Amino acid sequence: MKKLILLFVFACQAFGAWGNGYTYRRTLTIDKAMVPNTDQTNFPVLFSGTYSYLAHTTHSGLATDLNGYDIIFTSDAAGTTKLDHEIETYAHDTGVCVFWVRVPSVTTAANTVIYLFYTNSSVTTSQQAITGVWNSAYKGVWHMADNAATKTVVESTSNAHNGTNVANTDTKTIAGQVARALDYASGSDSTNMGNNSVYDFTETATIEFWLKYPSISYGSKILNRMTYNVGGWDVEFNAANADLVQYTNDSGNNYPFDMAGAPLSADAWQHCVVVFDYSGGSHIRRWYFNGASNRELDSNAYGEPPASISLNLVISGDQALSMDEIRLSNVVRSADWIHTEYHNQSDPSTFYALGAETENSGIRRRVVIVQ
Repeated sequence: MKKLILLFVFACQAFGAWGNGYTYRRTLTIDKAMVPNTDQTNFPVLFSGTYSYLAHTTHSGLATDLNGYDIIFTSDAAGTTKLDHEIETYAHDTGVCVFWVRVPSVTTAANTVIYLFYTNSSVTTSQQAITGVWNSAYKGVWHMADNAATKTVVESTSNAHNGTNVANTDTKTIAGQVARALDYASGSDSTNMGNNSVYDFTETATIEFWLKYPSISYGSKILNRMTYNVGGWDVEFNAANADLVQYTNDSGNNYPFDMAGAPLSADAWQHCVVVFDYSGGSHIRRWYFNGASNRELDSNAYGEPPASISLNLVISGDQALSMDEIRLSNVVRSADWIHTEYHNQSDPSTFYALGAETENSGIRRRVVIVQ
């Protein structure tokens, strides 16, 4: 007698195909056109925006941790090599977030692809590697997103030189270029970053910040660590020249570096960078505004480098202004690095593109034979 054999095939989803415990993945592709001329290594990429799928599951999103700890970035599609990142801000109800991610190489010849992973219910503690984002060349990184009422302005590098808001009856957080910023509403407001020798910058330095101000007045300080005829450096407003960097050398001589006709605009955020290079006999200072180099001084007429000084570094203190993303480095950042920063921070949505969501699901097929 012949037997009837029936084959039943059942399909079921099996999670864990990537092996890292995450459910969802997207590509994050950095546009090569945003990286001019040269590759940039260990570059802190700003990932910022409103992503509803990164909201918490209780708010119809896919993140499973209320602090966004189950959101990571990796260099590989399998999600095994995590990239150092810092969470500047994360809103679990909306998916509004600001992350800083150290990308080993951002290239100009081809688009750079990294990976965003999210949804992992086993993650309940922070996976940040903040001091990995900001390497030893950074001597100060202040996001300025702090609640002014707490008095403390947190610093992100391993130096941990937190600032203290001084006489800040009017200081408040406002919408900044990146997330929140600190607004110094009067000349009595300031933030004291403390006294540390890492701010000396006697050979090479890059000083950068986002700035907004209502008006310019003569000699108004932006960043100050200088005593005239003694030592140090400062960045300040100057009514005639729009802005000014000064320093005092070991002989007590003051050397101003002004930017006559600089393209600064009142009541608008603008990216300002000044570079010192006094290494190997160089005497170079450069200003960059919104990614463009506007003036370069390269002359022995500008004397010796700034002298060391024991003095607190102070933000503001002279007039109303707003500050965001202050960074101090003891290296010379190239024009290409600064231009790439500007592209990224001025509009993250044009700097990178996010790919379609991929679910971490494999299909297992089970065969049942019935005779």
